[in-house]
Amino acid sequence: MSEGPMGAILQRDKTTYAIVPRTPVGLVSPENLEAITAVVRKYGIPIVKITSGQRLALVGIRKEDVESVWKELGMDMGKATELCVHYVQACPGTSVCRFGLQDSLGLGIELEKLFVGMELPAKVKIGVSGCPMTCGE
Repeated sequence: MSEGPMGAILQRDKTTYAIVPRTPVGLVSPENLEAITAVVRKYGIPIVKITSGQRLALVGIRKEDVESVWKELGMDMGKATELCVHYVQACPGTSVCRFGLQDSLGLGIELEKLFVGMELPAKVKIGVSGCPMTCGE
């Protein structure tokens, strides 16, 4: 069985791939949004999905385009299948939410810095919520 392109997930159709750029605590800069829009248009990527983990999945990429898409995005790969910190999910907290009780985004970013790239023995779910409405859980 041949290995697929790095940072890509083979889809059910067995011919196209999905990628998940890293979006720490669900934050995306205008530059990242512009890069995503550009590659989606250029490569005819049919689906951009916001996942339950506050990430963006670009779905339906041809195998031969995966490496170019990653290069043009200029974003870190969000690991989607390995044993690793997949993402840190955080509600807006006191940054913008009137219900916020703590700086959830700041704490989430600090957790990303501490744990992303660390070898983990088992899957670990890290949730940060500064919200009584449990937005980030």
